[in-house]
Amino acid sequence: MGERATFRQTDLEKAIRVAKEAGLPVAGFRILPTGEIDVRCAPQLPGDDFDLTDMRR
Repeated sequence: MGERATFRQTDLEKAIRVAKEAGLPVAGFRILPTGEIDVRCAPQLPGDDFDLTDMRR
């Protein structure tokens, strides 16, 4: 079995910061044994009434 990847708190902080800077609401995260960081984003809420308009007609 392979060696576990090293994980640093700064890696997680950077991943969350980048997601927030992109305008994504962070709902959680998961750190895999490989060291990969999975940032979970929540659905974005509409910003105003125009965003609620159904444009499919």
